[in-house]
Amino acid sequence: MDDLQKDDDVINLKVQDNGIGYPDNIESRFSGSLGMTLIKTLASQLDGNIKLYNQDGAVFETSFKKK
Repeated sequence: MDDLQKDDDVINLKVQDNGIGYPDNIESRFSGSLGMTLIKTLASQLDGNIKLYNQDGAVFETSFKKK
């Protein structure tokens, strides 16, 4: 499930799959991977936040202010 919403001046992007999810220590395990580096770099450039959690699969949520 993918979802893009705008609340006032904040944009929220949620991307979810229906797989087995990620292990609890995902940040330390994949912190050097290209994918995580790209996600972190994009969030940093947008002055945004990233949340990663499991809910019937892996969920990435990114939020940033509209410019």
